[in-house]
Amino acid sequence: MDDAEGQAVLYFLIRGCVERCFHLFLCSTLVQLLPAELCKVIGGKAGIRADGELERRLGDLEDKMSEEKEARRKAQGATREAERTLSVNEALLQREREDRGALLEREQGLLEQVARLEHLLEMEREQTAASAGKQDDVDQQNAVLQAVLQEERKEKQALLEAKSQLLQKGALLEAHLQAVELDTGWQQCGRKSRVKDALDRGGQEEKRRSEVLLEQQQQADARETGLREQLEGARGELEEATAKDARIESEMQMTRAEIEAAKNEAAVARADAEAALSESATILREREAVEAENLQQLEDELTANALEAEAVSQSKLAQSEANAAESMQKVAELEMSWESRDAELQAELKQLGAALQAEQTAREHDRGSAEQASAERVKLDGELQEALIGKEELMQQAAQLVQESSRLDAQLQEEKEARAKLVEQEAQMAQKLASFEAVLRKRREEKKALVDKQATLKQEYAALHTSNEDRAAALANLSRLHEELAASHSALTSAVQAERGEKEDLVAQQGALIQTQEALQAEVGQLKGEAQQAEKVRRELQDAEAQLGEEQVELAALRVRYAEMDQELRSEREVKQGLLQKEAELAVRNARLDAVLVKGCPCFPARPRERRVGGTPRTPSTEEESVQAEKRFGDVNAEKRFEMPMQNGDDDRGGGGRVQVEKRSLEMRLQELDSDLATQRRERRAVAEREEALLEQNRKV
Repeated sequence: MDDAEGQAVLYFLIRGCVERCFHLFLCSTLVQLLPAELCKVIGGKAGIRADGELERRLGDLEDKMSEEKEARRKAQGATREAERTLSVNEALLQREREDRGALLEREQGLLEQVARLEHLLEMEREQTAASAGKQDDVDQQNAVLQAVLQEERKEKQALLEAKSQLLQKGALLEAHLQAVELDTGWQQCGRKSRVKDALDRGGQEEKRRSEVLLEQQQQADARETGLREQLEGARGELEEATAKDARIESEMQMTRAEIEAAKNEAAVARADAEAALSESATILREREAVEAENLQQLEDELTANALEAEAVSQSKLAQSEANAAESMQKVAELEMSWESRDAELQAELKQLGAALQAEQTAREHDRGSAEQASAERVKLDGELQEALIGKEELMQQAAQLVQESSRLDAQLQEEKEARAKLVEQEAQMAQKLASFEAVLRKRREEKKALVDKQATLKQEYAALHTSNEDRAAALANLSRLHEELAASHSALTSAVQAERGEKEDLVAQQGALIQTQEALQAEVGQLKGEAQQAEKVRRELQDAEAQLGEEQVELAALRVRYAEMDQELRSEREVKQGLLQKEAELAVRNARLDAVLVKGCPCFPARPRERRVGGTPRTPSTEEESVQAEKRFGDVNAEKRFEMPMQNGDDDRGGGGRVQVEKRSLEMRLQELDSDLATQRRERRAVAEREEALLEQNRKV
């Protein structure tokens, strides 16, 4: 677009874009999209047509952009709707899971209830079987009693028949007697009397026999009455057992009805749950399809955003690489500056090392006296370091002991829980034992009833055995009774054996419980011992820590004492050095005085002493001359000159004697200082030995 027409078109486009609030980038894009022929159009009409075409294209672009914005808005709305739907679906799914968990819990509870009811049903069946066994026993007893009654009735019938036969025989005898009386008349009176006597005797015998039979009948009636009473009691027991069986059967029917109702309810709940799950699965699949479509759209948008972000990150990465190169250059410059600075520091360090070497060579001669103190100080520092190391080891041991104590506490807690469980099991076993004892008591009562029945049967057997007349008929009854006794004895034997077996099982279970309890008590005792040992170790650790604190306090006091002793030693060394210097000065002065005293003062030549004879004046002595010389020349030691007397009239060497005295006093002072130093060394050695003992004790702890 070199000509004016093209510039005008571009200006118009830019102005139209600005009027329609578009970005300049879009304008340049539109210009690039325009055909080249449009820019070459020259003339008014062609320009107007080009302007109309451009306006139309701009309108189309605006419409497309508005449509894209609307589509993007709809997509965002759909995305938000999908997210909201997804959240609702998740909430519904969570609620369905909760409902499913509740249904499962309910089903588990129903199953547990069904199991419990089945257990109750099994127990009732066992009770029913036991009651049926008892009913069989009662029926058997009733059959036996019926047989006994039948036998008694037969015996009674036989007795009645015998009585009727005797009565008939008596009637026949009387008729025969009457016939004999009619036939023979009075001639046979004696015979008649004999016959009558015989008949009377036979009648008495029959009477006695009838009395015996009556007694036997009465006894049989009594036995029949007793047997009827027993039969009535057995019938009552049978009716009671029947009523109990009916009640148990009704309870079983109710329990079965409850079980069936619970099963039906569980089936309905399971069907409802399955229907709800299928419906929720259908809804979930539909929602998953919608979510998959929405997610695909979101993935497309995210892919576009990721590409754009990757381009931005590439530009940022290039910029960061440039910054890194610049920083590397700065680092190289800093390394060069550091190398130069390091060279300077090395030179300064060499200078300082030379100065330090010179200073060390200068201090070599002063280190001889301080080596022992330094060695002792190093030793004390080493012992202190060892004490600190021992303290750290003790702290580590304390931490380990604390961990061990926590582990033992956890183990003790677990053992307590196990013991609680075992106590609970023991309580359950005690309940079972109580139930077994109740069963045993019940069986003992049944056994007692059987024993009573056996005693009754024995009494009946004795009563039947006492009958001498009907022994043959009673033998069958006795055999039957004997068989019943044998059956009851076998039943009792089996019951006793069962009771013994159950008792042995109970004793074995009780022994196992006792062994378990003893093992638990042993474990608890062991744990208590371990806990006591841990507590003892903890107390020892606390004592050791307290002792360590005291030892640290003592060590601090020893350090203070060591510092004080070091300061005293330094001061004493300074005093000793001053005294040695003073001694040297005194030795020099003494040598000078000795030289003066030996050679004599040049101002006063030596003169012989004059003895005092008669009234001749006394010649002044050398002592007086020395006093005068001191007054004249001002001797510095004039106040100490006459402390020591002269000996044996020799030349006065009083000044030298005083120097010797002072020297001896200095030597005594030095000896005292040496003794003090030795005492201090002994004290330090004792302190070091005590610290070693404490450290050894700490190591042992």
